[in-house]
Amino acid sequence: MSCAKIKKFLISLLLAGVFVLCGAELPRFKVGKQTYVRLKDLVAQYGYRARRGTTRMEVYDPAAKKILMVFRKEQRHFYFNSVRIALSAPAVLNGNGSQVNYIDGLKTVKPLLDNGRLHKHFVRTIVLDPGHGGKDQGAAGGGLVEKRLNLQLTKRVELLLKDRGYRVLLTRKNDRFLSLPARAAFANANRADLFISIHTNSAASKVPHGIEVYCLSPAGTASTNSTAVSWKSLPGNRSDARNIRLGYFLQRSLLIRTKANDMGVKRARFAVLRDLRCPGVLVEMGFLSNKQEAAKLRSPDYLDKLAQGIADGIIKYCAAMK
Repeated sequence: MSCAKIKKFLISLLLAGVFVLCGAELPRFKVGKQTYVRLKDLVAQYGYRARRGTTRMEVYDPAAKKILMVFRKEQRHFYFNSVRIALSAPAVLNGNGSQVNYIDGLKTVKPLLDNGRLHKHFVRTIVLDPGHGGKDQGAAGGGLVEKRLNLQLTKRVELLLKDRGYRVLLTRKNDRFLSLPARAAFANANRADLFISIHTNSAASKVPHGIEVYCLSPAGTASTNSTAVSWKSLPGNRSDARNIRLGYFLQRSLLIRTKANDMGVKRARFAVLRDLRCPGVLVEMGFLSNKQEAAKLRSPDYLDKLAQGIADGIIKYCAAMK
């Protein structure tokens, strides 16, 4: 057996073992090349119920009498409290019931349902990373340049968090170039408890608009814009459970503040997130390639809403994880 196959086997064995340790061992099923678990088995340990329709499945909280999650057949995303969350593989409905990819179940569904019970985290130092800078201007459009906009927004967030008593550090405070590895190294050197990289989006088409947040892809999953599974475990993957919760709180708070289009919480192996020793995400606050959204991003009032949304998300994450 090759080294790569041995590593893949050991990681899958470890992940399966976590399911045993965190509750009853869950039956697993092969669907094509993917391994799945039944949604009802996964959520039962939290007192929730899985309800199935023809093309839709729900996670229902009988105590609160509300729907927590909605999955749709063959779609690579679901909704948690109305926030779109990416999956590595589509949900399936077959003779074995409603099912999700078992690593998606472990690394995405379970941490969101845990509500911090298994993943406590005290936050004191927060590193904010204004994307790009110096010779790297990032995206441009609507009379705006990303590197400048990122820094403007980051400084707004800094003030809001400092007012709440957090120690806040910026990877750059002016228009200078900083490599991606240097940004993560800065956070690690300063023993950051959270890392937020702030960016502005762009696309070849002028149609896309809205806010999205990226978390590091867990080992054994495909990133959102790919179907290729990687079994390589990165330093940042040690925070997988906290990453997805941080991403969810940020996305939800940003949507509440701005009423922007929900592009979702997504997965990617971005260089700026790979080597982090703390939970970290990358926020894309809107598309400069979209005329209407660029107009919003020129507004100081809208930047204030974005800054407040990021601060709200961090504060809610911290409260939930105490």
